[in-house]
Amino acid sequence: MPPAFNSSIAVDGAGNAYVGGAALGVPSAFPTTPGALPGQQGGFVSKLNPDGSALVFSTLIGGGAADAVDALALGPDGSVYIAGRSVSGKFPTTTGSFQPAVDPDFPLVVQFGRYPPYGFVARLKADGTGLIFSTYIGGGGSILVGSIAVDSAGNVFVAGSADSPSFITTPGSVQPCMGNSFGYSNAFLLELDPTGSRLLYSTLLGGNAREQGFGLALDKAGNPYLSGMSDSTDFAPTPGAAGIAGGQAFIAKLNLGAATPFGVSCVANTASMTAGPVAAGEIVSIFGSGFGPATPQPGTVTNGAYNTSVAGTQVLFDGVAAPLFMVQNNQINAVVPSGVRFRAQTVVQVSVNGTLTAPVTLSVASTSPAIFSLNGRGAGRGAVLNHDGTINSPSNPAERGSYISVYANGIGPWNPVMGDGLVVTNAINRLGTAVLQINGANVFPNYVGNSPGTVTALWQMNALIPANFAVGSFLNLRIAASGPTQRVTVAVK
Repeated sequence: MPPAFNSSIAVDGAGNAYVGGAALGVPSAFPTTPGALPGQQGGFVSKLNPDGSALVFSTLIGGGAADAVDALALGPDGSVYIAGRSVSGKFPTTTGSFQPAVDPDFPLVVQFGRYPPYGFVARLKADGTGLIFSTYIGGGGSILVGSIAVDSAGNVFVAGSADSPSFITTPGSVQPCMGNSFGYSNAFLLELDPTGSRLLYSTLLGGNAREQGFGLALDKAGNPYLSGMSDSTDFAPTPGAAGIAGGQAFIAKLNLGAATPFGVSCVANTASMTAGPVAAGEIVSIFGSGFGPATPQPGTVTNGAYNTSVAGTQVLFDGVAAPLFMVQNNQINAVVPSGVRFRAQTVVQVSVNGTLTAPVTLSVASTSPAIFSLNGRGAGRGAVLNHDGTINSPSNPAERGSYISVYANGIGPWNPVMGDGLVVTNAINRLGTAVLQINGANVFPNYVGNSPGTVTALWQMNALIPANFAVGSFLNLRIAASGPTQRVTVAVK
């Protein structure tokens, strides 16, 4: 029998034991039962009778490599819900599931994050002979599954940790964006419907360092309780809770049936989609609830600058209204006013028809550089144009010896100040303010400035790719000395 390890166990009302884990070595040597799934090396699920004397069923599930079942729970109908890690890229998924394939922006050859890059959630028939559903989760970073739980309706909850801003969250969740910009993980909680086709809820939980979700339980009302570890100094307990700020463990209860309160939940760099210090002139995305209409409303331009009010909504930084690009119920995109540039902190509030959210205090930095991604999720293919004006991609790579244009955010305030939210048609070069890095090698731009014809908050960097440069479809692209290692890529041939 090949080596194996067990990582999860559950017992039904009749005393049968269900075990999940990883089976290593030759798949044919692992004990399976007739009618089992045609699995490969990877995870397994086995059901033993009450006295442990015989297998009721035993099946492999995986695509090879180091796929593994890390958590297991039983559904109200006796079906078996499992979750875990997938490294092979060949994990068996089902048509119509939430994420049936590996994200093309994050192929398994791109190992930006810590292992493993993908997770999975699956539901097996009660007799173990087939899949009811199976789906990937994640992409763009590391996914570690801590635990799983199922409610009386068959909805499945999964807790764990994720270290990428591309982890999908739902509008109005407790924390829609990463709490830090340094590649540390946040805990996560997600909920899928019984068919595995709809993401009912997903949120991150964490602060300025590392959080991981380990334990998960549901109360009689179906509210999830999540426990885990925390290294952050700003992941504070709720008022009246029996905890201390900066503690190294956390317990959280989420009331998913309650209406999301009016207020700001997190403020992220719109390019990196991570929280952190804001900088004057940076484009930020403000997440929360009650900000405006359900349908996104675009900002308007008057006298060459974006207005500071959309559909009765304003964003105030220390009382100064910010230019607005878009407003909708759960998100606002705005420009940080130039007046914050010499401050250590700034206080942000959203005003909706004169009603203010509770104030949120943010740290201020001189710059907050990040490159925009094409998918708008803060990671993946970068917003890069080739020398001929076409979009850079693995199927349309830039040639060595040619120029690329990279679009970025938060490189710095304009000096002298040009006006917040200003649209400028001519090019203004601020060469020397930033350097690009591709796969760790410096690439020096000959233009760093505004993108002519757009708002000054959108920066453009033009750089020549050396003729002897490395080639690849997913080369890491970042702004040098920016601090965080952003998972944005560029293709070069």
